[in-house]
Amino acid sequence: MARFAATFSGMEELLTEKVVAESIRFARSMAYEGDFLAKREGFVLDCVDRLLRFQGAINRQLFQAMRELERLQEIRKAKSPSPANGSGK
Repeated sequence: MARFAATFSGMEELLTEKVVAESIRFARSMAYEGDFLAKREGFVLDCVDRLLRFQGAINRQLFQAMRELERLQEIRKAKSPSPANGSGK
């Protein structure tokens, strides 16, 4: 059982790091987009298309990691005994 809990803990940590990394990557792409538009180069379709596809991929990866992290946390919380159930009050 301890090995099972350690695996969840490790996966939760890994997914948390992935959420942080994807958030930073998305913020970086937004900053790049702002700089790009400020230079009035914003309507070069090829570059804008690539940037939007990149941002879409980051968004999908970010939300997939967030959903998986939430799922693991719910499983862990469901398996841990509630203080109200174990106290006898």
